[in-house]
Amino acid sequence: MRFSNILGDFFGKKSGSEKISGSRADSPSGPLTPADLARQEKLRQSAASHHGILNEEFAKTLERADEGLKFPEAPDDPLAYLGNIELLGLSSEERKVVREWTRELLEEKGAHAVWNSRLRLKLELRYLATESGLHKGIGRFPGDRAR
Repeated sequence: MRFSNILGDFFGKKSGSEKISGSRADSPSGPLTPADLARQEKLRQSAASHHGILNEEFAKTLERADEGLKFPEAPDDPLAYLGNIELLGLSSEERKVVREWTRELLEEKGAHAVWNSRLRLKLELRYLATESGLHKGIGRFPGDRAR
């Protein structure tokens, strides 16, 4: 099973064209209704006003947390390639999912590519968790608004 399927299932999204809400389940490939378009626009506006998703301050904090870290040489845990992930506030179950995802990335892209992309990857994890409605606190930072 690919990570995107695992992540989607873990964070409450259905893989493929299935959706959580049953409103479009009957015809997932059909045109969007006005209600769907309005819902999408409302979600876009909500995401645009949420300062905690990919804010620059949090990115700088993640960078500072990684200061002094060096490329891990054959670590026991693939999560080492993501640097310091404590600020993401992952539960043990979330760590399992992220560990598997990182393992797949290491196989597909290589260790140096994952290491060099660790900030972007952590921000994407935070974004995915936020957009999926996960309320466990990934990336909580004093400037973040509660959802």
